[in-house]
Amino acid sequence: MSFVETPRFFLPLMPDSINAMASVTGNTNADLNGAAHYAAMCFIVPKTATVDRVFFRTFGATTGCTALIRLETMDTATGLPSGTLVHANASQTQVIGAGGADYAVSFPGTFTVTCGDFVALYIGVSSGTPSGVSFMQFSDDGAATSIPYFIDFTVAAVSRDTLALCFGIGITGGSALQIPKMWPITNISNTSFQATSTPDTIGNRVTISAPLRVSGLWVWVDLDSTGTFRLYDSDGVTSLASVALHTNVPPTTSPTGMAYFFATPVELTPGDYFIAVEATGGANIQLQGIQFPSADWRAGSPHGGADFVYASCTQPPTALADWTITTTQQAFVGLICDGVSDGAGGGGGGAPVAFST
Repeated sequence: MSFVETPRFFLPLMPDSINAMASVTGNTNADLNGAAHYAAMCFIVPKTATVDRVFFRTFGATTGCTALIRLETMDTATGLPSGTLVHANASQTQVIGAGGADYAVSFPGTFTVTCGDFVALYIGVSSGTPSGVSFMQFSDDGAATSIPYFIDFTVAAVSRDTLALCFGIGITGGSALQIPKMWPITNISNTSFQATSTPDTIGNRVTISAPLRVSGLWVWVDLDSTGTFRLYDSDGVTSLASVALHTNVPPTTSPTGMAYFFATPVELTPGDYFIAVEATGGANIQLQGIQFPSADWRAGSPHGGADFVYASCTQPPTALADWTITTTQQAFVGLICDGVSDGAGGGGGGAPVAFST
């Protein structure tokens, strides 16, 4: 197999900034505090699919209500939801109680959305007078200047918020649309572990669908101890490449994004691999990640969707069965790639390899 060198790209994209993964909290700018209020995430449909449900999470509510959940077309003159449904089935109600909770709301029937359509997930009030119904925010810095974006509508004003909300669009087959800046998550995970912990090795199992040349790995981590960052083959045992992690390099008191490069790139064929941080010292390593209400919503994660899933073991793994897979989590680790197959199978020219979406 022959590879064509490309500019380096992260798979999936590394979070935008040091503060991007800081917290999941209640968004006071996204409160429903009256019958005329609504919140909306406005986005471009990434692929044609059949929608059957949506997900959102509330942080809390002083007084609940019966919410109206709609998928609407966008008014491109105003940048706001148009008030027109994308389909007659794209409307449902949901009782929101006091306190925080996950809501997976099924529509009365399925309907198709088309790649490239500009739409909005709208949550307003069907009945009742809500107070302090706060939606969960994800502090994704890129959401301030990009599509998708969040709209907070009150009687007095409309504002485009700098935060992303924990919303998701479910599609048939128990999957979800993978939309940049929309995170169908319940919380951030901050896992602390060291060489004496069980497990002492944490990361993701990664499924790739086309040949890639990998030149390094990225991670969101706080290093108060030494460790090793390793890429394992599909057997979960064979080490393909690794880099050393050093205590307090860089000097930081909270997880931050780091990119590491191998001495020699590794060529991967389609299949499963493991990316993991191994603790080797007596103080904690803190690895950041995200949690989902159920495994099907992981498919909608911008962090690799269904192809990235949390994996852990205790050193040294001697068999694939030594790894524990947690389908409702992802660790913030990923690949750095610098080459793709030329499609020729042995060298020379050829048709490009088609990547799945």
